[in-house]
Amino acid sequence: VYALGIILFEMLAGRPPFVTDRPGEFLTMHMSKPPPLLTQFVPLVPSKLVGLVHSMLAKEPMARPTMEHVKGQLEKMVQGATAAQPKAAALR
Repeated sequence: VYALGIILFEMLAGRPPFVTDRPGEFLTMHMSKPPPLLTQFVPLVPSKLVGLVHSMLAKEPMARPTMEHVKGQLEKMVQGATAAQPKAAALR
């Protein structure tokens, strides 16, 4: 779940949550530093998605959602976004 959170963060923000040239500091950041808010880089990310990604990046593994929960939340977000899109027939 944490690794997927890192990937989602980078896909949305265009950069990983932790950036440094020093390998030791990189590991320390992952272990103890909270990630920056996604909205710092992309202000228009929906708040539900921001909350989900940040919950996936919780330092304590037991504080992270299960993969099943993540899957369900992402499916709901995709369905909601799809429902909000105008139908192709309506555009003709």
